[in-house]
Amino acid sequence: MRFVRATATLLLVLAAACSGGAEGAGKFVPATPTAASNADRGSQKTVPAGRLGPEPAPARLFAGTASAAGQLTRYCKNSTCQESDPRTPAYLNAPSSSFTLFTVADVPLEAHVEVRVRPSEHPSTVTLEPGSLMVFNHGLGVGRYLIDLIVRWSSSEARWRFGLNIVR
Repeated sequence: MRFVRATATLLLVLAAACSGGAEGAGKFVPATPTAASNADRGSQKTVPAGRLGPEPAPARLFAGTASAAGQLTRYCKNSTCQESDPRTPAYLNAPSSSFTLFTVADVPLEAHVEVRVRPSEHPSTVTLEPGSLMVFNHGLGVGRYLIDLIVRWSSSEARWRFGLNIVR
């Protein structure tokens, strides 16, 4: 357990040091349609889970010294996709002033986050700087949020669902 906390703390320090101070990167913005949420899915074929071959390594969300693996809800390779119905995730507690970051095994070409309170509502979008560690400087107020991380590589795309509970 000590090793996990030390590793998480080191990752947060590294992410803060490597963020480059980009103004406005990863800030919470009002709801707008996104390319991923508005993509023409008519040209994609859906297959049962496991038929696309190996899925991407799990993405993780770190908040303070805690972390959680995301639930893979959509994975596309070329024009073939596999989808699963998202379950209610375990909510990771994070102080409102803490850093949160995502980790993925392979560096994506594009990455963004969709934020919503309820599954049925239209999400707000936060664009992330692609990397294996991506700082999510959310600016969210106290409350519970569903967070969908969407990343795109050259010939594939993945979506993971997380729960984030911002506390004082």
